[in-house]
Amino acid sequence: MAVALALRGGGRAQGELLAVQDTALVVLARDTVTLVPYGALEAVQFSQVGDLRETPPAPDFARQLRLVSRFPQGLTPDLLARLLAAHGQSALKVVAR
Repeated sequence: MAVALALRGGGRAQGELLAVQDTALVVLARDTVTLVPYGALEAVQFSQVGDLRETPPAPDFARQLRLVSRFPQGLTPDLLARLLAAHGQSALKVVAR
């Protein structure tokens, strides 16, 4: 699912929602697998479910997000390692809060 992020401090990014975690979103932006902590977000728009209105998302909204993300089951360490390797990364890029 497509996602548009507005970050605290003025940054912006667009990409694909890969997974939803308790403390962050995992997105593919500019061909980079990126961990975006909820505290780093100013606003988020999801193409299929609308705007993120609170961080972390309410349980029902988080469940909706998971269902439409690329990896609704989450990212196991093995799956994450393969995803990172496919994008030429050794670790997640982490957005500072």
